[in-house]
Amino acid sequence: MYQLPPAGGYPSVFKFISKLLNPNNSSLSTSLEQSLEYSLEYSLGNKVYLTNSGKSALYAVLVAKANLAGKKANRKNAKKVLIPNYTCPDLVSAIVKAGLQTVLAPVEKQTLEVDKKYYEDLDSKDYLAVILPNLYGMLDSLPSKIDSEILVIDDLCQSLNSIESLRTEVAVFSSGRGKAICGFGGGGILVKDNEELEVEIKKITESFPSADSLFKDLKTLSYATLVPILENPYMFFLLNKIIKTGDVKVHLDFEIANISNLEDKYADFQCKLNKESLDKNTHLDWSKLIKSSSVIQPYLERQKKSKILNRTVFNRYPLILENVDNKLLEKLKRYGINASYQKALSQYHELKSFVIYDSKENQDFLQKLVTLPTHSKVKSAQVSEIVAILSSTKERN
Repeated sequence: MYQLPPAGGYPSVFKFISKLLNPNNSSLSTSLEQSLEYSLEYSLGNKVYLTNSGKSALYAVLVAKANLAGKKANRKNAKKVLIPNYTCPDLVSAIVKAGLQTVLAPVEKQTLEVDKKYYEDLDSKDYLAVILPNLYGMLDSLPSKIDSEILVIDDLCQSLNSIESLRTEVAVFSSGRGKAICGFGGGGILVKDNEELEVEIKKITESFPSADSLFKDLKTLSYATLVPILENPYMFFLLNKIIKTGDVKVHLDFEIANISNLEDKYADFQCKLNKESLDKNTHLDWSKLIKSSSVIQPYLERQKKSKILNRTVFNRYPLILENVDNKLLEKLKRYGINASYQKALSQYHELKSFVIYDSKENQDFLQKLVTLPTHSKVKSAQVSEIVAILSSTKERN
């Protein structure tokens, strides 16, 4: 088996361009904003603001909330933002750019989320917001007890397909590569039932520069042409040997802008394809295939804990191979199966001076975390082989 690409599901660029050039084609006559309003069962009054990335969207939300908090005497020093110690480093980048302080909370081994009790003692004099990253399509539990002044931000970059309506006052999403809307750039903000915050977000995003340019459009079309080809497992295997495409990089500085017209159209096209795929229920569900008792499946553990059956569309499927030796882990890695984020945020050297992590929990179990691809490039024979490898872990207990 060749290495499997971590992301997948891009539509043919030629199909996209043909629709784009056809003035009578209704499938590209709307915007991503309109598609989201439809697919999320929005009611009148809820707002969508599009940006050039999920990072820019999160930056705008944090700055908006900080501006509002700064008007209150008891909240002028609310500069802390709480996030899980295991998530995408881009969250830290947005927090840093907004001039705020990142506080990391340990994640539980069984569920890969922060214990809800952690939120109960947060003081709104110090804390501005908490972010729920909803990794891999799994929805994090909402804090049941939290100071009402602290903003709860739903990060839907990887889990937009897992919700039917907004769970919090504000959420952010991305339409970048490997995200729930698997495009080539763009992101946005979803706001409901908070007019004060919505007005501030609108003011901030309207000040963002335009992302439209011929160079940007050509770059987007180049990616759109090449990436579906490179999704072929054999091509990805060769490419990854050269440029290490799966490595996660930390970008503390990034461009802030509005979404370009072409990115908007491409993301809208992908959003419609997502809905068709959801309607047909074609997504690979590893939770029904893996039976090994040596494997911790955070998704199933969350279901046991909450006893709530959510619609879950996996971006990738996480497993913790607790009782597996390193040889088997290395074997899986040779097949391209490892963790999307391979360590805790507290272990990134580039982030040391930007985060606070006071917990004594070292989170070493993350070293045995892997995530399985769920996209259409995973063939049935490869699924069988992966399941067989994981099943063999029973003999190692």
